[in-house]
Amino acid sequence: MSAHIMITAGHLKSNDKLYIALIETYASCIEKAGGVPYVGLHGNPGEMASRMDGILFSGGVDVCPACYGEATLFPSVQTDTRRDVPEFALFRTFFARKKPIFGICRGAQLINVALGGSLWQDIPRQCPQCLSHEAGSAPHPVIIERGSRLYSVLGEKVEVNTFHHQSVKCEGKGLKVTARATDGTVEAIEHNHLPVWGVQWHPERMYSMQVLFDEFIESVKIHTFQKGSFS
Repeated sequence: MSAHIMITAGHLKSNDKLYIALIETYASCIEKAGGVPYVGLHGNPGEMASRMDGILFSGGVDVCPACYGEATLFPSVQTDTRRDVPEFALFRTFFARKKPIFGICRGAQLINVALGGSLWQDIPRQCPQCLSHEAGSAPHPVIIERGSRLYSVLGEKVEVNTFHHQSVKCEGKGLKVTARATDGTVEAIEHNHLPVWGVQWHPERMYSMQVLFDEFIESVKIHTFQKGSFS
């Protein structure tokens, strides 16, 4: 019996053509955990939610600040509304059906914004006292909240990679912060009651983080068995 997982993808423009693109390791990590990945972005959200057992929102460019009621403040903010629109529609549909949702980097930020939260648009400019979190920065530790889903998998402290210039500012409705960097930057969130969670780092690029995908697939199997529709 397999868990069917939708993985959202971004856009890649090459030779004046626009492609749907995703780094392969997202799919391979889902497969290693026992899931069956389906990569996509566009389509009917209701149909996708009916066919899939869970959804993984992958990393990518920034969520448009207009989605959380702000103007774009810095040239470093790079957005793709052609991705924002279908992803928010997918989130609303999967969330309404209480299906497991996992977000990575942009994906975690999208979860937060979809539930009414906001983001720091550019950590170096708005939080100059913080560590460097952008691509090329050194790995850093994160401290995980006891009692959280993440704590049950990773323990109290773990070293993570870092590829982001944004982070959660105010958490969305029903969400709680479950991990922070030593400078206070939010590194993980999860829902108080539903199987919805996200991390700011990129576990698909870390061998030691396969356990997060294992946990996600396990939550999908538990949820789907409870619903009586696992196939």
